[in-house]
Amino acid sequence: MKLFHKILFLLAAWSLCAAAAARSPVVVDTFPPPKGAKTPQYTVDGDARRLDGKQLGMALAAVARDKKRGADTPVAVLLDPVLTLNDIGALARVVNQSGMKRARYFVYQRDRSMVTEFTPGNPDNAFPRSRLDSEVMAAPK
Repeated sequence: MKLFHKILFLLAAWSLCAAAAARSPVVVDTFPPPKGAKTPQYTVDGDARRLDGKQLGMALAAVARDKKRGADTPVAVLLDPVLTLNDIGALARVVNQSGMKRARYFVYQRDRSMVTEFTPGNPDNAFPRSRLDSEVMAAPK
């Protein structure tokens, strides 16, 4: 009977490990725009192939639709310190539109071993359109 319990325990542990591996975080690394280009490039999970914003959105949407991983899969975005706030805002918009719910952003220095967590604001919510319209209409002429 003890052998049966050990086998059952090993099978349960194996299934938990498989579930944990299925939920391993997606790591998005950013690179500054190459010479002549205007937008940064991205890699997903250490893949050598560099993606643009549209391809990154499609890759993250595929992870969000995957039955084993899903939209609750954590996303770690490693931001290059050379990127502008507009680039970071565009990247945050792509991650949000892809359906990923748990994204965290980290800024790193290549010459240092220090990483800082960064929370990008939603530029669409900074000045809501309704507020701007009401203030413009209320302004004295």
